[in-house]
Amino acid sequence: MKCLAIDLGGSYMKYALIDGEGNLSEKGEAPSPVTGIENFVHTVVGVYEKFAGCVEGVAISMPGAIDAESGYARTTGAFLDLYGQNIFDLLKERILVPLAVENDGKCAALAEVWKGSLSDCQDGIAVILGTGIAGGIVKNRRLHKGKNFTAGELSCLMIKPNDFTMQNIMCIPGAMMGLTMAVAAAKGVDLSTLETAALQKNVGEKTGIDMKEGLADQAEAPENTGEQMKIDGPQIFKWLEEGDPVVTGIYQNFISHLALMAYNLQVVYDPEKIVFGGGVSRQERLVPDIRAEVDKIFEALGSLIPVVKPELGNCQFLSDANLVGAMYNYLIHHKPELAK
Repeated sequence: MKCLAIDLGGSYMKYALIDGEGNLSEKGEAPSPVTGIENFVHTVVGVYEKFAGCVEGVAISMPGAIDAESGYARTTGAFLDLYGQNIFDLLKERILVPLAVENDGKCAALAEVWKGSLSDCQDGIAVILGTGIAGGIVKNRRLHKGKNFTAGELSCLMIKPNDFTMQNIMCIPGAMMGLTMAVAAAKGVDLSTLETAALQKNVGEKTGIDMKEGLADQAEAPENTGEQMKIDGPQIFKWLEEGDPVVTGIYQNFISHLALMAYNLQVVYDPEKIVFGGGVSRQERLVPDIRAEVDKIFEALGSLIPVVKPELGNCQFLSDANLVGAMYNYLIHHKPELAK
């Protein structure tokens, strides 16, 4: 059997054919349909129609507080126009095979429990670093979703008291959207040229929130030469290897926030392991850099706390975790005899 797995991120939509053992083929990606319900439906259906004759189901991973049983999405992260919509109802008239949908962080956790880095754990956490921060909490090898399906919404963690701006919510200092925007601002690059520009514009129009406010304050910015530069993950890590002081300062702030989050997750849940995924997890230095910052926390606190230092690692499936987990979620709902 094969299904079409679709992972809807804030910048890109990834898709692949996947079989019942988690093997991927025909992988592809396209700009994510973050604005408009019709755009969302048209884009997802368009991908399905490419493979309609050879798949028996469609498995979707996306952000938000999602009821995987009914398809109702109370929130949908960057997909602001989908708030309060039922994903099954939007797609079922044009996708004539069974559908499954689950939150992206929860899909990543499912992938790692099924075939990956949490397969030997009873309790664990998957942290997926993308445009925002998705999280999946595993208890006794099953997803813990919470009363409102929001357990693991790590993007929404607040960092310090009495600051109720976007800059104080973890999805800015601790996610790729914030890292990229901060580097662009510090380099004097027009933020409207970034891959996240559509998301920034959509958030601003829907909420009145200026996501750019304060981003250039993380490091001393050089004067803008007017030169257009592409700012993305590979370019940021290239500058890091070259020792760029501006990028190094911003990246250190990014890593410090992720280490603080890992420490707090360990305090609250005490999992056997915390694993990091998403495209940036392909950078070999990421987890060692987070681990080094966590070490500083424990060196400073010493024996004052009873908390055990968290075991940190990479998701086995890296940027494919959401696709693999979407398939496992499909099996749970439509082929439970295969969901072992």
